Amino acid sequence: VCSSDLLRVERSLKSTLSQVKGENSKLSKRNKQLDEHIQRLEKQLEEKTTPQIEGLLYEKELMKELQKLFKHDKFVNTGKGGDIVHTVVNNNGNIGTIVYECKRVKNYVSKYVDQIYSAQHMRKAEFGVLVTNAMKKGTSGFFIEKGVIVIHSTGVLHVASILQIGRA
Repeated sequence: VCSSDLLRVERSLKSTLSQVKGENSKLSKRNKQLDEHIQRLEKQLEEKTTPQIEGLLYEKELMKELQKLFKHDKFVNTGKGGDIVHTVVNNNGNIGTIVYECKRVKNYVSKYVDQIYSAQHMRKAEFGVLVTNAMKKGTSGFFIEKGVIVIHSTGVLHVASILQIGRA
């Protein structure tokens, strides 16, 4: 075997080794991305949520959905005294008010009910709605506490429809 053949084989081996290392690097990066994606999905499964459900726990997303659903009503994102003030409108003008408070929390806390109750009275609203991902022990998805409707984000648009129809 001549030295030029050995040199050619050596170059070929180096090139192949470089390609294998590059592929390993790409696979390693892809595996890391897949691991992160799996962790996010496992967390969603554990918390029984999805990005769509999570979105309604944020007042801006909820307000967009309410505005799409009730095109003739008025909405204000206040940030204080209720996250969203929903004024129900018909031909004769304003006929009712619903105040929403959004809470994305780990555990249910009754003080949030007190908060929306105060906002409801401050705004002279007929209804106060606490939208939350955390439910009181022994409840699931929907209940009333101190006259405040407490609802999981998956049901808030349905409850809003009932309340809005009741006012219109």
